[in-house]
Amino acid sequence: MTINYTIKSVAKDNIVVAYEDNREVTIPVATYVNKDWIEAQIRNRFNEVDEGTVDDIAVKVGDTGSIPTFQESEALMKKANDEGKAAFDSATFDYKYMRSRLYPWQGDQLGALVKAVITGDKTELEALNTVIEKVKTDYPKDSKAYTQTELAEVRTKSPAKDHYPPYSQPGLSYS
Repeated sequence: MTINYTIKSVAKDNIVVAYEDNREVTIPVATYVNKDWIEAQIRNRFNEVDEGTVDDIAVKVGDTGSIPTFQESEALMKKANDEGKAAFDSATFDYKYMRSRLYPWQGDQLGALVKAVITGDKTELEALNTVIEKVKTDYPKDSKAYTQTELAEVRTKSPAKDHYPPYSQPGLSYS
């Protein structure tokens, strides 16, 4: 079931929310909370029919705990995000990876090979081989490690760029 609500008023320390059944609740807020947090509070105060049992509650009598404040959690998430971005920005790539981004797409290579075998016309195959040899010359086996900036430049001139996702490292999605 969807919860429909309307914000009736907003102040620095609270908001007033009206639900579709005309109930209104005042929710304390702070300037540092985001919309997801506010909507979680709206959801919590909706008084949805609880179909569970007391055994379904995640805490038991005598449990103790310690949790960071909202601001501490936000700071930790920001730090982790910054560290992830720094790791992404400092990543390097070897010649094999760089070559793989510039070689003609495998489907094009296979098509040219099949055409050469069946019809004897090696024009496309030779053109692709010229591209491959240039890539090998530009990125020799004994070359240096390449940076994210160099990889981004390679992506812009890659004939196969439409066949690769924008970020080729699994799990990383920084811009």
